[in-house]
Amino acid sequence: MPKKVVHLPDIGNIILLQNLRSTRLRLSVKSNLSVQVSFPTYVTFQEATHFVIKQSNWIAVQKQKLTDIRSRKIINFPLRTRFHEVNLQPHGDKFSVSQKKFDITIFYPETLSSEDSQVQTYIGKIMDGIYRWEAKRFLPQRLDYLAGLNGLHYNKVSIRCNSSNWGSCSSKNNISLNARLMKIPDHLIDFILLHELAHSRVKNHSAEFWKLLDALTCGKAKILTSEVKKYSTIYGTFKTI
Repeated sequence: MPKKVVHLPDIGNIILLQNLRSTRLRLSVKSNLSVQVSFPTYVTFQEATHFVIKQSNWIAVQKQKLTDIRSRKIINFPLRTRFHEVNLQPHGDKFSVSQKKFDITIFYPETLSSEDSQVQTYIGKIMDGIYRWEAKRFLPQRLDYLAGLNGLHYNKVSIRCNSSNWGSCSSKNNISLNARLMKIPDHLIDFILLHELAHSRVKNHSAEFWKLLDALTCGKAKILTSEVKKYSTIYGTFKTI
């Protein structure tokens, strides 16, 4: 896999990877704020570099999100989710997970700090799996309840993990919900669900939409919107107490 590192003003070092299995250019910002682009063999290094430059605004946004996470209060273990208790523990020289019913322990190498980027990435993957499991058992039922309670209708619901939004509603009233909703307070989960249900009737964020959302939230749509912004769709920073 041919590799090249270039330095771009205002972006920093970029890792360019020409990959035989790539079918398109794929840009990513890692947890350590490094930038990497993988691309097919028919794309030149120069073309890949120009692609990165065009995406400089997106890169800046992603870096800021990751920086914001680092500056937020560290989430301590043991961590109690809706259904599980999760512990974090140094052990041996490998990453692993132990589960006994609803008690989960995440093990990381003793040579690493719990705040090391490798550890944080591993914890994030495990927590996403936990949130996805819980979300599939809680969010669809809650969405159905709130829809029936308010006379709103949707088609299908899907659960995924992403870093761009808490939820979305398609033109066909298919609702997609972020599994990481499971890490925010219950009243904000309900608000996000009501937000997407409101889109089943009004497809934009016009005055009509906010009037409907206000009616669904007892006039608290703007207040709850501001409160949701305090939480990130990216997993947080974790350590033991």
